[in-house]
Amino acid sequence: MDDRARWNERYRAGHGSGEPNARLRQYRHLLRPWLALDLAGGAGRNAALLAGWTVILADISDEALAHAPGLCVLVKSPALPFRAESFDTILCTYFLDPQVDFAALLKPRGTLFFETYTTADAKYRPDFPSAYRLDPKQHSTLFRGLATILWEEHDDGTRVYGTFIGRKV
Repeated sequence: MDDRARWNERYRAGHGSGEPNARLRQYRHLLRPWLALDLAGGAGRNAALLAGWTVILADISDEALAHAPGLCVLVKSPALPFRAESFDTILCTYFLDPQVDFAALLKPRGTLFFETYTTADAKYRPDFPSAYRLDPKQHSTLFRGLATILWEEHDDGTRVYGTFIGRKV
């Protein structure tokens, strides 16, 4: 089964419903408003926190986007169909593709909110593919061109994830 079919099946089964990301809610004030890309945004639960902004949802799942409000783009990373320096903010939660150049997509002084599972999460989910876990040592490569505003690694007792907020330099 390819990625699109797998994610479509997950969204048909109810994945992606629920509350927006708690740390995005907490740190929204650090983000640069107006035009935002919600990469791997699913059905738009995080975009709901950006009321008054223009948010483009980009996802691999046409099933998720069919239920999403607003502007939606069906994509397959890393070949994203956006011009350089298009966005004031990029949201990217629980999706990791080291080939995505976040800084290239951001306008000068634009911000990135990024959160995903880290390598320390293996203690809770040893079956989860390591290629989709952030190794904190990858920061200089994954977030090249971005100054760190915030980096936190969280262990909630069931999963370990890292939250990065950066600004294009």
